[in-house]
Parts: sequence; C-alpha cells; structure tokens
Amino acid sequence: MNPPSVVEAISLFYREGSSNKVYRISILPSEGGYVVNFSYGRRGALPRSGSKTPAPVALDQARLIYNGVIAEKVNKGYVPEMGSPPLALMQTKEDRASAFACAADLQNELWSRNYGHSWGIREEFATLISAHPEILTLPTIKEAADAVLRNLPEWSPTLAAKEAKAKAACFSPEQFKELEARTTRLIAAIEKKTQVGPDEAKVSVCNFDHTRDPGIKPGTWAVLLSGRPVGLFDSQEMAMARAQQLVERAAKFDGDIAFNSDGTFAVTISARKIVT
Repeated sequence: MNPPSVVEAISLFYREGSSNKVYRISILPSEGGYVVNFSYGRRGALPRSGSKTPAPVALDQARLIYNGVIAEKVNKGYVPEMGSPPLALMQTKEDRASAFACAADLQNELWSRNYGHSWGIREEFATLISAHPEILTLPTIKEAADAVLRNLPEWSPTLAAKEAKAKAACFSPEQFKELEARTTRLIAAIEKKTQVGPDEAKVSVCNFDHTRDPGIKPGTWAVLLSGRPVGLFDSQEMAMARAQQLVERAAKFDGDIAFNSDGTFAVTISARKIVT
C-alpha cells in the first residue's frame, strides 16, 4: 500500500546553547478528510510523534491548525530547516508583530459592522493574513476588511461560515435603536427593585408600574443584570428562580498583564466564584 501523499509539511528547528531541537508537522489525507501530525525531539535522537487532530477534519480546518502551530513555534524562536518552504509572514519578530497587529485591526473592523457579536479569533485572522500577505499592502484597514469578506469563502470556508452565522444574528441599526428605546422605557417604569445575592453578582429582580408604560402587562417581573433587563416573567417566583440561577453562575474575572524584555506581553485571566 502506498503511503498517503503529503498535502503540506515543514521542518523547523531551534538552536540555543546546548539545545538543538527539531519539530516537524504535516497535513495528510485520511479517511475522507485530513489530519495534522507532528514529531519532535533533540536532533539525532528518536523523535516523539502525535497528532493535532484526534479525527480527520476538513482541509481548511487542517490548514488553520497547521498554520497556528507553525506560528506558535516560530514565536518561540523556531526557524525553517534548509529545504523547507518559506513562511509567508512569520520570518522575524517584526513580521509576526505586523501580522498580529493587522489581525487585531482587521478583527475590530469586521466586528464593528453591525454583526451583533464577535466571530473568529485573533489567531485565525493572523493565519489568514500569513497565507495572504497581500492584505498588508492595502492602503486602509477598511479595504483590507473588504478584501477578506470578498475572498473569505475561498480563503477559509470555516471563517466564512462563522461570518455568515454572525451576520444572520445581527441587529440592524433601526432594530438596535428600537431595542435601546424599549430598554430605557422599562428601566423608567421600575417600581421596586430587590437585590439577589451579593453585591458583586449585580443581579436583582423588579416589578413595574405599568401606568408609566402601558406596553408592560400588569404583574410582569424582570431580572436585571448590572441594572439592565435580561428577562421578563409573568410572576415574581419565576423571576426569582432565574435570578438565583444567574447568581449561582456568577464569577469575578481578574486580569494581569506582564511585559517581556523583547516587547511582547502575556495576559493572564483568572476567575473566582462569588461566594453567596
């Protein structure tokens, strides 16, 4: 039986002091899909091997995984071996910074287009830019975003599916204004508000003076999170049950940022349960 043909492969190495390590990664066809396999170890020693894909995936997903691993390794100081294909945008720290800075701007521009919620992660956009460095030559980030959206089905069907889902779920500017106006009227009609759980949870229930807003059905109760309605209920008991659920899930997030000597930084996010 002939071995499966390799779709893409690269060999990277890292050498510093007594350290001399090799990392190889490849995309291979398997059972109607594709797998991303790797091997690593000291040069000259028996390598260890594994796979980044427990089961075969679509080719575009395999390439995202493959390129993401390469970017991670290059960030740690690995460089391509002689004879390996060059990396489009990851040869130096300056190039990597350009890719991720552009990815951040691109992400913000795409998210701001009334999509209602985020789609795609920073690494996915950086990988896209790495594969298509011509994006960096466009004069403005708006033109870069237009080019990405125009070519997304071809460049990354996975990201294209995420974009389509976000677009279908978004509010139009008119719908958003209507929602904000409705929220403002609800808040103005609150009659009595009762806190549920500790202060940090920011959860409360309230009822309304429906004479202030005839659109509110008499007997309606709401759950407020950070002062904004997140649910309307036909009874105080139903509202209280939902509020208790939110309190039980509540956690406080803390962030810490550390700057490295080479100008890069690391962010640590931790969460702790709010004790009720």
